Amino acid sequence: MSAELEHLERRKNEAAQLKAERKAQAELAERKRRRRVKIEIAAFILSAVGVVFVLYYDTTKVADDFFAVHLRFGKIVDVHDGGRIYRVPLLDKVALIDKGARPAPALRRTVKSANDVPVAYEALIYYSVGDPEKYWARFHGADIDAAKLVSQTVEAASRRAVAALDDKQVAAPDAAKTIAAAATDTANRDLADAGIALRDLRFVGLRLIQ
Repeated sequence: MSAELEHLERRKNEAAQLKAERKAQAELAERKRRRRVKIEIAAFILSAVGVVFVLYYDTTKVADDFFAVHLRFGKIVDVHDGGRIYRVPLLDKVALIDKGARPAPALRRTVKSANDVPVAYEALIYYSVGDPEKYWARFHGADIDAAKLVSQTVEAASRRAVAALDDKQVAAPDAAKTIAAAATDTANRDLADAGIALRDLRFVGLRLIQ
């Protein structure tokens, strides 16, 4: 009887051990399956990111006569003067700014000299961008454009320059150069915060109106 009980107990223990081994094998297989699924998901995500990167990755070559304002989420990351920019897909934008001379609308005005004599002139204006970061900050989304600001600034500076001279000084042969030099200095100080500088300012048709 004792031998039979021992045999049954042994069979019972063997069955329990076999069940535990099968359970352990099943758990191991499940862990491997989950690990494989995670790897597949990670591989899919990396592949998707790679596809997006390939489709949207961009390099912008900046010509020597342009500045490039590198933006991320609308904020300036860097400013480049020539070379190549590497843009992060979907996050970055690049704004190119021509740094060459640009014309502003010609000014035709009549102002007063120091002794209250009317003076007519036409001003030819060329300006350029010297500080692209200030330029972008000043004009991005602004109601006024750069050419208009330059014209307004030169007009105010020219009025002051002419008002500093009497009619005899205005009639002098070098009056146009004198007025242009004074107006250029004043306008450049006023335009500095916008990243702009006058490249050329000429007064033509300068005359007294008697």
